[in-house]
Amino acid sequence: IDLLEIIMNEVTIPVIISGGCKDYQDMHKAFIKGASGVAVGALFSFTDSTPKEAKNYLHNNNIPVRIV
Repeated sequence: IDLLEIIMNEVTIPVIISGGCKDYQDMHKAFIKGASGVAVGALFSFTDSTPKEAKNYLHNNNIPVRIV
């Protein structure tokens, strides 16, 4: 998250974070710091977390996501 903050202060292009998210809270922190997206394949592969739960968590914490 600290590195993301440094990057966001230096660039004007969309930034997608890949790696390091251990839970939905980490995803939320990345979006709050300005990330345009997060790649969290390992989170879904190695935990019981699901994309649907992630979307619901982010939506409930005021991060705009598409809920289908």
